[in-house]
Amino acid sequence: MEETSNIDYNYQHAKRFKNQPFLPFVIYDSPLGITKERRDKSKTYYPIFNGTILKEWMPSHKKTAKTGMYIYMGIFAFFALFIPISELLEEDTMDTIYLIIVICIGLPFLIPAYNQWKKHKIAPDQTYITLDRINSLITMPKANLIDYFTIPFTHLRATRRAMMHSKYSYTGPELQFFIDTRSWRPWHDTDYLMMSTTESPKATWSFYVWYMDKNRPLPPGSAFDEFREADYKRRKAEGFPPPLFKSLIPTPEATEEQQLVRETFWKDEDFIPTKKETYFSISPFSKHYKSSMSGELKEDSFDE
Repeated sequence: MEETSNIDYNYQHAKRFKNQPFLPFVIYDSPLGITKERRDKSKTYYPIFNGTILKEWMPSHKKTAKTGMYIYMGIFAFFALFIPISELLEEDTMDTIYLIIVICIGLPFLIPAYNQWKKHKIAPDQTYITLDRINSLITMPKANLIDYFTIPFTHLRATRRAMMHSKYSYTGPELQFFIDTRSWRPWHDTDYLMMSTTESPKATWSFYVWYMDKNRPLPPGSAFDEFREADYKRRKAEGFPPPLFKSLIPTPEATEEQQLVRETFWKDEDFIPTKKETYFSISPFSKHYKSSMSGELKEDSFDE
């Protein structure tokens, strides 16, 4: 798949996002990072880093669509082949009830079965996001998971919320990236990417923010070790410009010597966010924004 060269600078003005609270670009916690060796050798979708570009693969909905198609077809087959209480009803009456059951109950299940089949045929085997550290760009799939669009990283809208599939099904808080809802899509699908991880949402978000701050050293993880020296020399040649985003934790250099050199330009304690800067960002069009400015909105502790 080729990444688009067009950058959507109007993405953050999308109508859907006007009243959506989103995470501020703050490093909250120290993430685990990406290991050079895969944590799970059987894991197919593993991030790839080449020095400046991080490409993270994710499974699409292809397999789940195939499963959904079989489920709906199975329900239809059940009603189509099942003849209710045939021995207790007269033949004519039985035929009438049978047709009613098939037409009114069984046939409607063919509609979602067809939609799932169409989704299975069109959906890619896997999708991805690409994080360009140097140019501060992120490329993500659109809502159809086929086409891709590129936006500045600071235009990304991410949130932390839990998925409630039912009254008794609670997934816990998850990190989600909103994706473009204005694109054509052959099926109604989710409007966000679920950034699945074994870490907490705040640690995962911290990793992305840390990595995309090209003025800070690379985040933890053995996958970055062979590139740390080159990244340090780049930042030194640029005069160690100040961080793009603030952090609640130290972001040290790879060695003590490098740390001493960098601290002659800036120190971590000079870029610690205020309490207000660590809250969920809220659109000024929202009534909650006004209450937060008047001190009525309770602070979000951003617990896991």
